[in-house]
Amino acid sequence: MTDDRYTARSLHHPGEHTKAFVFSAALYRPFVACMVPVMIGALLAMLQGQGALHFLYAGCPLALAVSAVWTTIQVRREPVEIHVRDGAVGVRTLMGAAAPSESISWFRLLDVRNRGDDIEILVGYDMYIVRRRHWTEFDVLSERLRRTLDRDGRELRR
Repeated sequence: MTDDRYTARSLHHPGEHTKAFVFSAALYRPFVACMVPVMIGALLAMLQGQGALHFLYAGCPLALAVSAVWTTIQVRREPVEIHVRDGAVGVRTLMGAAAPSESISWFRLLDVRNRGDDIEILVGYDMYIVRRRHWTEFDVLSERLRRTLDRDGRELRR
């Protein structure tokens, strides 16, 4: 059996950055999006001659909490590193690839589906969306995944 290992990294791969850096870098957009309604509410209150401080006192912590939950989900779902070897696939998410402390968990590739410029991969119990614009070697990765599925997934489709 040949050693046919392949590793692909996303443009969003954190490299040597820590988990705290990755989380804080990913937090700013959701936080801004959650603060827009708070700021609009405060502006409207000020324009009507009412106090705006209650919008800020209640809205800022609420916006931070919602954006932190949103960011936590996103950094744990976005694949940034995909390893392919003899019939098994290992995926590291954005948070998992930031200063990884654990070894890669290998799972069987169950399905690969086209979605326009993206592909969906079903690895173990998890489904990941691999977006072409995030991967410089998208075509090579897609071909490797399809070859792994064709070679090792025949008995699953019966």
